[in-house]
Amino acid sequence: EGGLLADVVEKHPYLKGCAALSVPHDVHARALCRRQLALSLEGPDGEVLDCTGVQLGALLDDLFAYLGPLGCFPTSVEENQDTKRPRYGGAFRRTRSAVPEESNGVTLAMWSPAAQEVSVNFYDGPQGEKIETVAMERSNDGVWRARGSAMWWDRYYTYQVKAFHPQAKGVVSMETPDPYSRACSADSARTLACHLPVCVEAVPGGNVLEWQGTKRPEFSDRGRAVVYELHIRDFSAMDESVPADRRGKYLAFEEEGTCGDLHLRKLAAAGLTHVQLLPNYDFGSVPERQENQRQPVIPDGLAPDSEAQQAAAVEAADTDAFNWGYDPVLYDVPEGSYASDPDGLVRVLEHRRMVAALHKKGLRVVVG
Repeated sequence: EGGLLADVVEKHPYLKGCAALSVPHDVHARALCRRQLALSLEGPDGEVLDCTGVQLGALLDDLFAYLGPLGCFPTSVEENQDTKRPRYGGAFRRTRSAVPEESNGVTLAMWSPAAQEVSVNFYDGPQGEKIETVAMERSNDGVWRARGSAMWWDRYYTYQVKAFHPQAKGVVSMETPDPYSRACSADSARTLACHLPVCVEAVPGGNVLEWQGTKRPEFSDRGRAVVYELHIRDFSAMDESVPADRRGKYLAFEEEGTCGDLHLRKLAAAGLTHVQLLPNYDFGSVPERQENQRQPVIPDGLAPDSEAQQAAAVEAADTDAFNWGYDPVLYDVPEGSYASDPDGLVRVLEHRRMVAALHKKGLRVVVG
């Protein structure tokens, strides 16, 4: 119908009844994906009667579908991705030391088929100066890759991406953290090159195998789940029974005998089975460095029906410590404003300690 193939209509039913258009045979679709595309309707005299942009989503899926590893990982993982358990070089497994052998090296991989150029910027720490920039190579699968020695471990990096941007209406160069990050600096500014399965710094107690063998509270019937929704900061932010440096943080859940601890234990004894944590992935609406946060100042002596309280809260709303967190930046990194240090692996370690503390109270954890 309309010239569209049956499988196209089946995949995209909203296109039923639309006309099928074609491009010249010497035009390469893979190259078109890296440019601005527009479709125009012209009259017999060549006058443009209408025009529109072209949505590339389905084309990208057809040409560049990819199931391999992405982000930062040991080069040996990519080499052995068909095996059930990837192998790591011995020096990497022991110390992640600066050993130049390829088996101990680092691969950075980002799926970005629409990009024209991609490079990696390496930095001296979470706030230091740029060390070097390394060009990435593009493969036919739409993945850009850079491979280096084990010297790359524990470095902070970003991607520099040159691509057409619809809002800018042109080709621009954009700097971004790795979308597949597992750890980062404050405010998602830079990604930390790490591989969590062997990062002892991010493991409670420092023993990877022992931590991986930790058991969750027993639970066998999903139909009997009783779930309690909880905001991490609100759990302890105003609780004076919690040490001041842990209020509003992951580690508040480790404190025993606090108001929040006793409350959760009572709920567990009454039949609560799960705690569902409100967004605890890395989000953008709260400054993660405490020195960059503003707290609302509410004047004393205001009438209960005064609007001044709300005005004071609104004034600090964009930079205070509170938000629900439904504005994710890096899905696979815990939020840094809940950690004692927003840079590096501390947020990962403390998030895991929070989960362990909830398990200790007899509660399973739903993260999101």
